[in-house]
Amino acid sequence: MKKIFSCLLVVVMLAALLAVGVSAAEKNYLAFENYGEIAQVERKVIRLDGDKDELYDAATPISIATLRGGPAGKTTNVTGTAYVVYDSQYIWALVEVNDTTLNTHASDALNASYREDSVELLVDWANEGVNIIDKTPYQCRLSYEGYISARLGDSSGKSMFGSVEDGGTAPVTWLSGTAKVRADGTGYNCEFRIELPEGVNVGERIGINFMINDWTEQGGDRFMITSAANGAGEWNVADIGYMSFNGIPYTADMTIVYVVIALVAALAIGGATLVSLKKKAK
Repeated sequence: MKKIFSCLLVVVMLAALLAVGVSAAEKNYLAFENYGEIAQVERKVIRLDGDKDELYDAATPISIATLRGGPAGKTTNVTGTAYVVYDSQYIWALVEVNDTTLNTHASDALNASYREDSVELLVDWANEGVNIIDKTPYQCRLSYEGYISARLGDSSGKSMFGSVEDGGTAPVTWLSGTAKVRADGTGYNCEFRIELPEGVNVGERIGINFMINDWTEQGGDRFMITSAANGAGEWNVADIGYMSFNGIPYTADMTIVYVVIALVAALAIGGATLVSLKKKAK
């Protein structure tokens, strides 16, 4: 009887160790903002025109309303809403910006970067939750006039301005986009189309963040309005939220799965141990 009790105790201990070991390998996504799922849409149905196509209705709206920073003593009421979907080749994002005064102070619109009213989209394909210095984060920017600028890697990574079509000196090949100023004067839309990198697993999560640059009339500075409730923006990859392809559950939801797997494994080990003890008893 003592041997059986000891064996059961070993089973429980093994189950606990296995459960902890398996779940510890996963990122604790409860610590980060969950923007919901990226809805899958039919290939080649969305038009890259700056309009909110009906297929974006399947997306979970992401509010862009947290002020990250700006000129001292000044305020802004600029906000936005983003919608993200994907097909077999691209991620599509449509951002509606509420901004009644559009400004630019860039001497060269093609190389304007953040020096005019624009939208930035940061994508961390690996969603590793750290400020990694490689080509995992994509920084994508579209001005209200439709000019593209982008960067791969961290803030010291290679900058690329313009697309092949508009004759950029270092054109962005993996990003296409367009912008449209709304006729009612309430703001503008930016629409991004980003190629899914080779090898990306659409069964996983990606880190994602939207940021609006609201350039001031006086120039020299900008307001930064981000989708992250904690104010993360630009290259704060460790602090941005995440989205799931087709609603794959986050780690907290998977814990029960890990526990079940651990229990099954522990019971199998325990069963084998009992058989071994019975054979020795004979």
